[in-house]
Amino acid sequence: MTNLDEDIALAAVNYRRAMLHLTQNESDVANGGRNDGSSQEAVDKAEQDLDGLLRQRFGPCWNLKPVETWDGTTPTPSPGNVDVCFAWQDSPRRVRENTESLKIAVSNRQRMKTYPSIPTESRASSKADCWVWGKHDGSQMRLEWSPKQGFHRWGRRGGLLDDSNPILKRAPDIWSTLSLAETLDQRFRKARLEGVTLYMEMWGPNSFAGSHDPQEQQTLSLFDLDVKKKGILPPDEFHNLTQGLDNIVPLLYKGPWDSALKERVYASQLPGMPFEGVVVKQNPERKGQPVVMWKMKSKAWYDRLRKHCGTDTALFDKLS
Repeated sequence: MTNLDEDIALAAVNYRRAMLHLTQNESDVANGGRNDGSSQEAVDKAEQDLDGLLRQRFGPCWNLKPVETWDGTTPTPSPGNVDVCFAWQDSPRRVRENTESLKIAVSNRQRMKTYPSIPTESRASSKADCWVWGKHDGSQMRLEWSPKQGFHRWGRRGGLLDDSNPILKRAPDIWSTLSLAETLDQRFRKARLEGVTLYMEMWGPNSFAGSHDPQEQQTLSLFDLDVKKKGILPPDEFHNLTQGLDNIVPLLYKGPWDSALKERVYASQLPGMPFEGVVVKQNPERKGQPVVMWKMKSKAWYDRLRKHCGTDTALFDKLS
């Protein structure tokens, strides 16, 4: 193993550790635990270190080979299409550890930032207003933006956008018909943001429980933004950054979350509310804490889902 290969192996391990620490810390804080200081900045720094070493090893045009196709060998690099594969000349244990760390590190680069699972139980704090947004029933789509590349990479809930679902492949074309791109690009640059992941719902008039009618036209509605080095924006910042734009999920209410409001949502009586229900958010009480959020669905939506699933309780639990 060359010294550079050893440096790459160490950088991959460091990147993996930074990712694991950040993920565990976010989970602990979300569950009321202490913030141990793990940050997205540490992950970004570790990723930059790994990226720089890989570029030294393979040149500026290196590419990432899908993790599941790795065979443990190092093919001859070719410009624009370099496979990141290594034959570690070391002990079997070090081979496994280093290769696994690098696979995980590179696999993380192939993914997009995932959106957190939203609980259905209220986590409201009496100290902050609740922001209630409509929740459209559709499929989650992701789009990355950077100052250098603009809007450049699409994803779905489970990973990068691919050919597994032809309807979801319509998302980039739908996006091109909307007025969001130019205005958001201007606002992101004015705010000097370093990178943003947009989370949107792709839905149509008859979309239900993740299924779409292929004969009808779907649209996209932006419901959240994850900003590099900041995370998901608090509701007031999201509102300020997207105010006045089309194709944003509707803001239905701002104020206390009480039993009367819950009853109105459950009975589909909140004006402007989509069929499925709402997502509720609160600004975090302290800086550095994640946004507090939960969702509530309507009785009519649950009734339709029960009819859709019949006696399949496992499917009902999965889709609800």
